[in-house]
Amino acid sequence: MGGSFKDIGEIVVKYKLTEGGVQNTETTAFIPNDERNNDWREYQNWLKGLDVDGKDLGTGKNTPEKLEVIEQ
Repeated sequence: MGGSFKDIGEIVVKYKLTEGGVQNTETTAFIPNDERNNDWREYQNWLKGLDVDGKDLGTGKNTPEKLEVIEQ
């Protein structure tokens, strides 16, 4: 598996939930919750187990990592 995806067993976690969007764990880019944003639409497809063109990846639905809450 290439890139820096976080591998949990056989599941590759490509996104991490953040406040107001998600973070791509490969690029560390913040992706806002905005349907006009191409990266957000790609994330939505990833959740459904689809590639960027909407084709089934055969992986089933994906789940992002949860937001880490640091209590002070």
